[in-house]
Amino acid sequence: MYIIEFKDVSSQEGLKIRDIQDKFTTTINDFLSERFKDIFFDDRYNYKDIQLYLVSDAYGLVGKAESYEKYREIQEKLDKKDSLKVDKGLEEKVYKFRNRLLRIKYEIPPNPIIHKTT
Repeated sequence: MYIIEFKDVSSQEGLKIRDIQDKFTTTINDFLSERFKDIFFDDRYNYKDIQLYLVSDAYGLVGKAESYEKYREIQEKLDKKDSLKVDKGLEEKVYKFRNRLLRIKYEIPPNPIIHKTT
């Protein structure tokens, strides 16, 4: 199961870590564990893996590379201080769901890439 927060911001200052953590807390504690617990805690459903993701282009990298490999090269040249600040801030909070400990991972488009299926 993937729980994803898409955040459209123009800079890393737009990523309010506390607000993002609060959204995941509400999703896990209210939506999954209370309102729809009959579904998400049903033993008929066994989750092989549960992932929490923040997907955002706060560094303005989307569209600047013609391949994923080139994109990763550009990403590696980011100011590591800012990138690590976001990663560390997101990973500080640990969530518990169905006896699993979870942390938010930060991904910059195009990873993960979402395609429309027909």
